Amino acid sequence: MKKIILFILSALLAFPVVAQSYHPNWSVRAFRNQDGLPYEVVRDISWHRDSPVVWFATWSGGVACFDGLNWRTLAPSTGFPFDSIRTVTAVGAGKAWIGADLGLVYVDLDRKVVLTKEKYPTLVESNCFSSLRVSEEEVWIGTFSGYILAVSAEIPAGASPTWRVVLGDELTRGAQIRKMIRDRQGRIWVANSDTGVLCFEGSSWRKVATSDELGGDCLSICEAPDGSIWATGLNALNRYDGKGWEVVHTFHPAITCVVFTPDGIPLVGTNKGLFVRQNEKWNKFSLDQESPDQYVETLACQPDGIVWVGTRVGAFRLSPTLWTQCTDNDNNSKLLEKSLIAEPDRPPLALSENNELMQFDGTLWRPILALPSRETSIGMMTRPREEKVWILSGTDVFHCSLTPPALLEKISVPGQFDPRSLYQDKKGDLWLLSSTGLYRLDKGSWIAEPAGKDNYIREKIQGMAHLENGDYWIGYDDRVEHWHGGEITSYPARGKIFQGWPPTGVILETHDKRLIFGTPSYGLLFRDTKNNWTKSQRKKVCFEIEFHLFMRILVKSCGWGTVTMAFLSSMATSGFPINIMRASRMGRSFVWGNTLRVNCGLLSLGAPFTPIPAPKVLRIPPFL
Repeated sequence: MKKIILFILSALLAFPVVAQSYHPNWSVRAFRNQDGLPYEVVRDISWHRDSPVVWFATWSGGVACFDGLNWRTLAPSTGFPFDSIRTVTAVGAGKAWIGADLGLVYVDLDRKVVLTKEKYPTLVESNCFSSLRVSEEEVWIGTFSGYILAVSAEIPAGASPTWRVVLGDELTRGAQIRKMIRDRQGRIWVANSDTGVLCFEGSSWRKVATSDELGGDCLSICEAPDGSIWATGLNALNRYDGKGWEVVHTFHPAITCVVFTPDGIPLVGTNKGLFVRQNEKWNKFSLDQESPDQYVETLACQPDGIVWVGTRVGAFRLSPTLWTQCTDNDNNSKLLEKSLIAEPDRPPLALSENNELMQFDGTLWRPILALPSRETSIGMMTRPREEKVWILSGTDVFHCSLTPPALLEKISVPGQFDPRSLYQDKKGDLWLLSSTGLYRLDKGSWIAEPAGKDNYIREKIQGMAHLENGDYWIGYDDRVEHWHGGEITSYPARGKIFQGWPPTGVILETHDKRLIFGTPSYGLLFRDTKNNWTKSQRKKVCFEIEFHLFMRILVKSCGWGTVTMAFLSSMATSGFPINIMRASRMGRSFVWGNTLRVNCGLLSLGAPFTPIPAPKVLRIPPFL
């Protein structure tokens, strides 16, 4: 038992500490200089719906672009003209408008168009403070001296930049344009540091509030889910309902920014930390236990609920927790580890210890098909294909229909194979992964693969993957093989690339054709299309312990390019099962999130689906 406790403690210490939040469904991840951020003062954060890249405007470090794995910096050291950046607005994949203290830049991958007053004398000002994409065609730039310029959202190659002044300094009295938003009705609201709140509606501007009415300089503004406008004073948070202003709350620190989450939770940034209102109370949110009083520069919220916080000590991502424990079922039977199948467009499936195919109805796991009982509890299934699955149960393989639930056929597996799992490739072929090698089902018989190789060493199989180009990658206990066009390339378990035994337990192909290998030595290993190999920065993803630790990664596409990833590791020692899951979401990127630990059972993602009535259990007699 002492060894088990020590393992749990050492495993958890291998991961970054997650700050405790007043919001029960948030986890926190910090991004600092050591993580790839070029400078820790973050003034603005932006992204575009067509790209997983997040853009960070840093003061003195240029612009950082992060795709969830790799960082790219735009700074004087890399050929970018400015390093003191106040604002950034992404307008497409690899495209953005970047506002600095000395000029404005449009970037399109490696192409850039620079606007400065020295280069374009008719430009009223190039000292930028804020930016907003107001339409598909235009981006507005707020300046230090109270101007707002309209520029084209994108500048084609070879074209010259154009601009127009949409707000002069008469209304703003030369004060900074700190924040601009576009509400649901298409109106543009402006937080002006000296004169208060301005609104552009149709073709004219009007002053909605003075700084005196707001209680001091207005640095930020946002729209609440109910359509009201919230604006900041020095210490007062104000709400405008279309008729008048009211003070929502007074903060003792100076307010710097305000934003709402999609589910209606307001967050307020101050010069002494972040505050969140929940259950009608405002509480301080601890981003970092070591320095809880960060100066919050900016707040931004993605449509999926992820909140980005820019501070003077780095950037922080507040991620909604995606996972809940779902093990309850009608007959209190245990769900078998490694049997979970969760697709985004159908209810999750799993196998029970009673040899039943279970389906999750949104609340409970319910049996939909009962297979002949077996002495062993080995069980796993393939992903649904044309509403059918293959199920490994003991030394039998069952082909089952899901709609309606029915057993189609049974195929026996010779006992000496010692079956471990099943894999159905993109062609529909069924593969048996066993302790004695790899077998392919051909007309009811199991054929050893690769065929026709007399001296081929057949070892225990840990995992395999069939790629879009037709290649196969096979993970053995002692090596990893790449099957390509009849040729086999072998990578030893303790070689230059893989440095642990077994070398990998899972192999996945990403949307951009990279390969991800889960390894026991240094976590994730990535291979690109040019055969370049990259290790993950986080070490010990699946921990350096005994061979009976297995790693599983479940990747699901959810919505517009969103990818959900979970690392599910399971270990059984002296009958004491331990499950550790890590899950999060960020565009197409792979990120780290909360840690959940349970003593038994199975954790699953409640993917969106329509609950269906529980069908009758079909009992199949053991006549096969």
